[in-house]
Amino acid sequence: PALNWGMVGDGGAFESLMHAILYAEDPATILFGRPGKDAGQDARSADGTVVYQAKYRQNMVVDGAMDLALEELDRIKSYRQPDHANHTHWKDATRWILVANFAINQNVHTEWQAKVIPAFQKEGLLAEYWSITTLEGKLAEHPEVRDVFFGGENRVLVGLISRLTENP
Repeated sequence: PALNWGMVGDGGAFESLMHAILYAEDPATILFGRPGKDAGQDARSADGTVVYQAKYRQNMVVDGAMDLALEELDRIKSYRQPDHANHTHWKDATRWILVANFAINQNVHTEWQAKVIPAFQKEGLLAEYWSITTLEGKLAEHPEVRDVFFGGENRVLVGLISRLTENP
């Protein structure tokens, strides 16, 4: 059965989902979980060749995903310039993967190939996407991740003990 994507209600939860999938597939993947500007990277392969970027929008359609990809490419072009502060993060990248909450069909895939892939190729990057279909396939491979996000159970994240001081 299809997953209830309404359970992933915002960009932070969606990025966490992407991070969990990536970590399940390769614990050496570098995961960036910080607010604010991110140099176009939410995760990167250990060797720096693959960059992942999560994009979550309510009711996203593939046209919006293609527009997001091309807008991001404009920023990536500047990041890849040798004098840019983010060059070090992009110098080894050969693949950019948009991870987004949109559905895809064959006609749209053909449009992605005609519109997005050539634009990225000019910058020496292969542009790919993980749509809902791809994500659901990966979640089927990693039920432990799927159940955390879609299992309908509350989960508690355990962290380091913090010592609170009490005022008498």
